[in-house]
Amino acid sequence: MNIKKLITEIPWESNANIRFLWLKADGKPRSSLADEIRTLEEKTILPIVLRSNLFLTSNALMADLATLISDNEHEFRGLKSLSPSHISVVIISNDPLSIPQASSPVRLPDWFPILGGREIFVRIEDVFDTAQLAPLNSEGARIDLIASLLFEIESIIVRRLRFIAEAQEGKVRALIDSLRADGENNGGSTNSHLQNYEAHLAGVSVARAYRPGAKSKNSLLSKLIYQVLKNSPDSVASFSKKLSSALAIKTMPRLKPSLFGVMLRPSLALEDAEANSHFGILAFYQAYQLMNAAAHAGEYPSYPASLVLANAKDLVRFLMDFRQTLEYAFAEQLQPEEETA
Repeated sequence: MNIKKLITEIPWESNANIRFLWLKADGKPRSSLADEIRTLEEKTILPIVLRSNLFLTSNALMADLATLISDNEHEFRGLKSLSPSHISVVIISNDPLSIPQASSPVRLPDWFPILGGREIFVRIEDVFDTAQLAPLNSEGARIDLIASLLFEIESIIVRRLRFIAEAQEGKVRALIDSLRADGENNGGSTNSHLQNYEAHLAGVSVARAYRPGAKSKNSLLSKLIYQVLKNSPDSVASFSKKLSSALAIKTMPRLKPSLFGVMLRPSLALEDAEANSHFGILAFYQAYQLMNAAAHAGEYPSYPASLVLANAKDLVRFLMDFRQTLEYAFAEQLQPEEETA
């Protein structure tokens, strides 16, 4: 790993003059990492090998910082001759940082090279989480894979609606009527709407480049995404019942939603198939927003690469589960239920 790049690319907080960074050695000798840091041109980066049982609980953060400074007084005093304006303290440990990266007050001793005798607020930041920033269109965002999964899922759902409409047109029509955007005339036969959805999908030449909009009149996925844009979480959950009914799923195991889906958990009680439809709609919306941000990545800040990747992996995991579950459910139900009188 490029230690200099990791450390120097971490942005300073406004009005901060001293910061404490946590570097997990990741199997490399801590002393070797400290020596490597000392050779950097930035002389105001101070490596400290952690050899005490410090920073194990958030409650002891202030006391642990004071102990760390006191135990390494000689090293800190050595910086005073440089008359530094900023100091980066790199704590090198064999273990990951186990406490939240929250601020804590600490009173600096009078002999400290900068701000001596003053109380300041500092926090310990994990070098890898903070420094390895990635734009939202980076490889870790997995935009191509997400696009392909959206296209595949939309294709599966449209085929299912076509199948159900043969015997239970009323269920499919109820969904189509509820998908109307503001000011949109929802006239035309059920068949004509399904033909529009099918034609839209047929016009996609490369699945990995698929990017649904929010108001496309001919994309079923876009119309589902629009439901999240215009409605409250409970209203979206209520709408998901119509999608589930139109798909005529008899039994379906409840899926594990993406974390984003958990954040928008509704108050309404949903059956398993309805809940999965709700999770799916939220995942479509999540993917839509992520793809928009990736397409305009320069307008957004970069985020820790680990966060970008974790978000993408979680979304991909759900979309794969959803696609597979739909395929299994539809394969087992070769014929739709008879229309009830």
